[in-house]
Amino acid sequence: MMIKSRSVITGPTFLAMGLIGVFHAFWGTTLPALRDFLLVTIEEAALLSSANLVGQAVACLPGGLLCDLLRREKVLMFGCFMLGFGVLLLGKISSYHVAILTAFWMGLGCGLIIISSDLGAWGFSLRGWGSFFF
Repeated sequence: MMIKSRSVITGPTFLAMGLIGVFHAFWGTTLPALRDFLLVTIEEAALLSSANLVGQAVACLPGGLLCDLLRREKVLMFGCFMLGFGVLLLGKISSYHVAILTAFWMGLGCGLIIISSDLGAWGFSLRGWGSFFF
């Protein structure tokens, strides 16, 4: 079934991108609490954040290929599922090594959301904006 209204797709896409920004803001502020909860050093807590960002970078290339092979809506939905499941799982685990894997999993979900939410792919054009900047 083809969705004819762009607002049905564009609204949730902007919402997903906004929630990614909120996630990054909360991720940094919750690292001290995670450090106390998991009883790890500051370097190990920083590795949690790094695992998340590595997951985002890793997801971009295969995510773009998946967007070409499948519909972008499916990739966006799967990325939201991965991120949401990771957030719920992160609140329940007490092992540092599982937390690293969960942060990487959440990063994969963020990467899929970012790559499937590319505004240029939804039909928006920035044609003519180059003259604005130069």
